[in-house]
Amino acid sequence: KPFWFDEWNYGGQAMENQKTDFYAQQIAQTVIAAMNSGVESMLYWQMFEIVWPTRFDTGGEFREGIHVLGVAPSLYESAIPYKLFYGFTLLTRFAGEKGSKTYYGQGEKGVCCTMVEYEKDGKKYQNVIVVNTTAIEQKISINFEKKIGKTMYRYAFDPVNTVPTTAAEMIKADKGFKNVAKTLQDTIPAGSIVVYSTVKE
Repeated sequence: KPFWFDEWNYGGQAMENQKTDFYAQQIAQTVIAAMNSGVESMLYWQMFEIVWPTRFDTGGEFREGIHVLGVAPSLYESAIPYKLFYGFTLLTRFAGEKGSKTYYGQGEKGVCCTMVEYEKDGKKYQNVIVVNTTAIEQKISINFEKKIGKTMYRYAFDPVNTVPTTAAEMIKADKGFKNVAKTLQDTIPAGSIVVYSTVKE
């Protein structure tokens, strides 16, 4: 739909919550809900924490003049991103391209999902985004209406075991499911964001 969310973030306590292990999972839940509802685009507020030249105070969304709502701190403070960065970049990579078609995902038992399909350079790609909203690992079974017939690569953000570094490397595929038919089964970590994609890095 021609409908966008502008300057969007999760909830009213972003300043306190964004550095917690499960904040990325909360962000991903809202992205999936929007995609499943037909929202065309969401603009996240904001990517990096920044210094406002006219602010020097602490309070609300500011700490000593720095607007502290990003996926990574101001470089005045650190070059190491928050865990949120790793989950968020999975969403920015795999939530679709211009002209994507979204397939509504119906989850259960604390797991939510959606799927996008698009064409690029003459090839068709499918990405399934899955979020485990629970505090325990979950066995999942993704059921497709039609056979995929290609390898799907798994890109998994595990918030408990992710260790941020200055390299800030995006998550690489850790598994491949060959010749996926109409079902894909897996076990995903607690609070994780997992993408199954026909895109290979």
